[in-house]
Amino acid sequence: LKEKDIKSIIKKIYDYNLSVRDTEKLAFKLVNMTSFIRFQQMKTAIHWVKQHQRDIYNKTKKYVNISTYLNYKLTGELVDTPAAVIGHYPLEYRTGKWYSHHSIKYGVFDIKESTYCTLKKPGEILGYLKQYILDILGIDYQIPLIGSGSDKSCESLGNGCIDETFASISYGTASTVTITSKKYVEPSPFLPAYTAAQNGYFNSELQIYRGYWMLNWFKDEFCKDEIKKYPNEHAFFDYLDQVIEKIPPGDDGLILQPYWGPCLERPNARGAILGFSERHDKYHIYRAIIEGIAYCLKEGFERIQKKENKKVKYLVCSGGGSTSDIVLQITADIFNLPVYRAPTTETSSLGAAIVGFMSLKRFSSYQEAKDSMVHYKKEFLPIKENHQLYQKLYEKVYLKMYKQLKNIDATLREFTNERF
Repeated sequence: LKEKDIKSIIKKIYDYNLSVRDTEKLAFKLVNMTSFIRFQQMKTAIHWVKQHQRDIYNKTKKYVNISTYLNYKLTGELVDTPAAVIGHYPLEYRTGKWYSHHSIKYGVFDIKESTYCTLKKPGEILGYLKQYILDILGIDYQIPLIGSGSDKSCESLGNGCIDETFASISYGTASTVTITSKKYVEPSPFLPAYTAAQNGYFNSELQIYRGYWMLNWFKDEFCKDEIKKYPNEHAFFDYLDQVIEKIPPGDDGLILQPYWGPCLERPNARGAILGFSERHDKYHIYRAIIEGIAYCLKEGFERIQKKENKKVKYLVCSGGGSTSDIVLQITADIFNLPVYRAPTTETSSLGAAIVGFMSLKRFSSYQEAKDSMVHYKKEFLPIKENHQLYQKLYEKVYLKMYKQLKNIDATLREFTNERF
């Protein structure tokens, strides 16, 4: 249900003389969003401060993102862009404005209107560097600070994903798939499309909180002695790539659900590995992680693309995982799309630079900026036979796992007394 539907429910049940807060709680319960709201509140730091540091909460004048604080230290202006204020904040990304206290979503975060910072559009000047900074740098003229966006929004732009024909995949600690569009498309109920670093656009995004972090988890838990044989982690992961390249697509029937950390839309979900037999060893688990993350991103990708009603033609992969050829080939095979390797390992910085050059009118369009600044290194094409195997597992096994396990996951979370 959309916000207008929830407001309608609230209006109907006011006759029961409940308080506003109790009424909102009941409304969220009626639309089965209680777990989602609880997850959001647990991740909103101000709730912890309010509960455990009441004196600090009462004295708080401004509650801002870390990027906003850095802008303040550089310019003296408490200002940011909606594209940079990503996370647990009462921000209406569709309009790029803060929620007022009249909005039902305002109470989810419980951040006072008086503590908001000023917002400007991506590409606008946020302020100018303070004089003492210019003195340290030995510069005798004003330097503007231009607002861009969050790491992922800049990464998507730096990957050259400037419209719906390209999708950006970040194989970082948190793994994401992002489609950039002028159309505001929420990936799932109550999960917003974020303001893009590319002014006038939105990022529809699905995130796996513990994404390629899981590769380090595997290394630490299964390969403590093995890694000692290699001069560095890069060489060790190259070795793992060589081993799993010998394992056939589909991992001999081993399939993984990659919820090793909390998931915003499925807060009860837990990780699972299905299909073990005597043929499997620890290297199958490693490949299952890579394939499982790709399955999960594909699920979100298909949901977003269906709402966008436009067909993505190419994927661009960045982040640490994108340095692996086998990872990108698996991605191409699972998605059945050509995959480009990002032009640099620092595409967030590249995206921020594109915003800066556009602000300074060095390019007439984002397409011109992309043509000048984004150059793909390598292309990976899907292998038909591999895709057919993956698609069968994806449809007949992976997509059914969460539905079959969600009640069990909730019981396990209750058993371990875990909070969202």
